[in-house]
Amino acid sequence: MNLIKSKGMELMKSTPNTFYKMNDKMPNFWRDITSEHSQKYGVPVIKQSMYFFHWNGEKDLFELINRRWRIFKILGGKPPEYGSTNFPCDGYLDRVQIVRYPSGTGYLAPHQDPVHNQRLFISGYLSQLDIDFKHGGFWALDSNNNEVCLEPHLKLGDMGCGYANIVHGVNQIDDASDSERWFLGLYTNDSDLVKNRITLTSPAKQTTP
Repeated sequence: MNLIKSKGMELMKSTPNTFYKMNDKMPNFWRDITSEHSQKYGVPVIKQSMYFFHWNGEKDLFELINRRWRIFKILGGKPPEYGSTNFPCDGYLDRVQIVRYPSGTGYLAPHQDPVHNQRLFISGYLSQLDIDFKHGGFWALDSNNNEVCLEPHLKLGDMGCGYANIVHGVNQIDDASDSERWFLGLYTNDSDLVKNRITLTSPAKQTTP
């Protein structure tokens, strides 16, 4: 967990805040998603996201992650190497996302993830409730449409998954000056070369497969 988090912090320190579409062999990059451009995404969000791609090196990071990611791919009905060596021209590819939700502002609105490339959302927990932040964090709806906060059940270093069509999100982190929540997201995404590319959506727009 420390290696993963340090890779994200190093990227933020060494490169400017920027954005690249997934239409070529783009470099690793990070973006400070503030309220100013939150609405440009599928659902409202405030976070700092660091994006990593296999062709840019970082062999130690990808070897560490892929040993776990392969298991989740099998659970989701895909071959263990699905998307792991692809490029944007292949139509879909793996993207590692390291995320920091800043104190007092960081959140992710209710959403459902697409299921055509991976049936599971996959999370790695780089922070822990009552240690790194006091309230807020990851939640999901149960079968009665009740919001269930999952953070009390999670410890630093845990990984979790759920069916991608389950409505879930991240509630705003408390505003203590030293509070922050770090998270690892593993995604096999459509590239931007795909016509009518499918991304996450708000629950009202999602059709259950």
